[in-house]
Amino acid sequence: MSIAPNAVPKPSSAAAMVAAPQTSNLYREQAIPESPQSSLSFWDLLDVINPLQHIPVVGTIYRALTGDEISTPARVAGGTLYGGVVGFA
Repeated sequence: MSIAPNAVPKPSSAAAMVAAPQTSNLYREQAIPESPQSSLSFWDLLDVINPLQHIPVVGTIYRALTGDEISTPARVAGGTLYGGVVGFA
């Protein structure tokens, strides 16, 4: 029995018609790496309480001069600490 190159084979049962599509193993084998910014460290805590990190213009200059980088959770926590609800946004 030969099948034409453009012919689509028909499923042999009704169960095959409603079966969930198979995902490739590529997606199953890939683990999501943990982000370095996903947890707060001691240094992030220092960034939270350091007011030089959170003053708008001064913070940018401070980070440029020192090479320090502030993580997103530390930036949000420090903004909330020093600016309240407005600093959180």
